[in-house]
Amino acid sequence: TAKLWDARPGRPAARAAVLGSAAAALPDAPTASLAHPNLVDAVAFDHTGTLLATGCHDGLVRIWYVAKGQAAKEIKAHVT
Repeated sequence: TAKLWDARPGRPAARAAVLGSAAAALPDAPTASLAHPNLVDAVAFDHTGTLLATGCHDGLVRIWYVAKGQAAKEIKAHVT
C-alpha cells in the first residue's frame, strides 16, 4: 500500500514540521491509502502534484488522481 499525507505548507502538520517537531511532521492518518498487491518501491508526482505514479513488484506502473485517491491508469511496465 502506498499512503498519502497532506503536508502542504500552512497545514497544521507542515507547521509542526517547520517548528522542529519531527513526531508531529505528519497527521496521524493518511489522506489516502492506495492499494497494491505487492511491494511498492517507486513513486513520483507529476509537476502539478495532481497525479502520482507508483511502481509495484507486480510489474505495473499505476497512475493515481491524488485528490481522489483513485487509479487513473495502469501500465504494464515489466512482464518478467
